[in-house]
Amino acid sequence: MQLLPVSGEILGGEAWLGERDLLALDRRAMQKARGREVAMIFQDPMTSLNPVQKIGEQLAEVLSIHERTSKKASLARARELLEKVGLPDAEARLEAYPHQLSGGQKQRVAIAMALMLSPKVLLLDEPTTALDVTIQAQILELLRALMADFRVALLLITHDLGVVQQIAEHVLVMYAGRIVESAPREAFLEQPLHPYAVGLMNALPGRAAASGRLHEIQGSVPSPLSYPQGCRFAPRCPRRIAICDVSPELLEKTPGRRVACHVVGGGA
Repeated sequence: MQLLPVSGEILGGEAWLGERDLLALDRRAMQKARGREVAMIFQDPMTSLNPVQKIGEQLAEVLSIHERTSKKASLARARELLEKVGLPDAEARLEAYPHQLSGGQKQRVAIAMALMLSPKVLLLDEPTTALDVTIQAQILELLRALMADFRVALLLITHDLGVVQQIAEHVLVMYAGRIVESAPREAFLEQPLHPYAVGLMNALPGRAAASGRLHEIQGSVPSPLSYPQGCRFAPRCPRRIAICDVSPELLEKTPGRRVACHVVGGGA
């Protein structure tokens, strides 16, 4: 999304959307792509909405900037999207300020804003963390419906395996900035392969109820300033062997599943 502050810098990597690397786009090209091709919904809707601007004005601004649509047409589109995301009395909500809405309502507004230009991909950074369980379920159900209605792909960032179970189709597990496992949701939840993923699953309270003890992953996450050589999880891994000092590649270990681990599928 290239939303870093002036002091931030992307040191490497690629972010392909279709046939274009978003990280290679200049500022003008990225501004055109942002919102129209890829949009983002942040963790806390209160910090992503302007507290001194009415909801309708914030939504309409998206169309006025990108498509130079009239204010009347922009507000009509805003009202339509507020209705689609299930916000009651959408007409009145256009005149409301963010502080007049509940957390779940603000998140629905943020979702509507991200959909204003009908993007191909929605990035969601922990979109339900600030919500209670009941509202979280409603938001997840809404996102599932919007995927089909708008034909949009979701890239969800979360630490909540319950959310993964409810909405994901494919799972990528990351540790210290690297993907360590890639698998379909059902296969991953049934039997994770990477030692870190196994540790995450074993730390779930439901697993603790069966054994009577809450399991934890020993050690601490390394600092980004001093990642260990080789496998970044090796210092905490109970299955570490000598070859773990060499960085593993993300390879297919079983059909449809890729794991970055020397031990998994390596005969150790």
